[in-house]
Amino acid sequence: MCGLFGIAGTGPGGGDAGAIPALTWALGSASRERGVHGSGVACLFTAIDGGPGLREWEPATATTVADLRTSRLRIVKTPGAFDTMPSAGSADENDGPPADLAADLNRAAIVLGHTRFRTQGATAALEHTSPLLVDSVVGTHNGDVDVDTLPAPPPRTRPKFDTELLLAALSDAGGDRAAICDLLTGMVGRTALVWADLRDPMHLHLARAALSPLAVARDQFGRLHWASNPGWLRTHLPAVGLRPTGLRMLREGTVETYDLRGGVPESVWRADFVPTTRESDLRKRHSVALLGYTDRDRAADDALLRRRVLSSSA
Repeated sequence: MCGLFGIAGTGPGGGDAGAIPALTWALGSASRERGVHGSGVACLFTAIDGGPGLREWEPATATTVADLRTSRLRIVKTPGAFDTMPSAGSADENDGPPADLAADLNRAAIVLGHTRFRTQGATAALEHTSPLLVDSVVGTHNGDVDVDTLPAPPPRTRPKFDTELLLAALSDAGGDRAAICDLLTGMVGRTALVWADLRDPMHLHLARAALSPLAVARDQFGRLHWASNPGWLRTHLPAVGLRPTGLRMLREGTVETYDLRGGVPESVWRADFVPTTRESDLRKRHSVALLGYTDRDRAADDALLRRRVLSSSA
């Protein structure tokens, strides 16, 4: 189980310069309920010169924060709860990011946030903490997928668990929409995904396969926001002066792509597919997939279910 959250687009005028960093930290703190085994944020920038210029992660302990910076990407993450992320220095867990990270959050075209409870991969390993960069894809994933239902890893990749395999397959798919749908249809388990490809950094992709929820909304500047729990958006956007509009849950078996080149994300592709989940996942629907949901939000999401269930005897 994991918590996803994020922001895309700048929108006309952009609003209060402190709103996006404050919102990112508020959503990260809220998503702690869905994971304390790792947390992080990624900032994707419009600059594409110079290539990724990747370097190795520094050795990490349970209290270490890793910081990867390139010309078009910054990932900051820690193998712990979101309140162990770097802050501006007060005792308040909602204090916010340090000034340099706040500046990057403000200028990013896409911000990806993630917290996790370990289902696969090591608990304290930064290499298993999202957001992950696998080949050309930067992504966040909420779920648990049978790895034998995902494509075999390419020779250049050494995936160790489902998220890595999934992002590697998305990197191979690139912008091939049929390949993306085939991948999402063929896997078995629980999944919500948000990703971008550094080869095409002005397109953002959101997908919900079986069970794992994903809520989306706009603000008054046209920016796109998403979260694993719609309640986080209802609460924390107004708290930083942003008005959520069009709040909705993605239906199971939905993938959407947004073009960010105009500043305001524009929907350019949407497709439906029938995802597959395991019989055992259904027993965890309310206690895991919809953890923290109100009764009203659970009932609303029940109307959006569309999946094939793989019997445990299959």
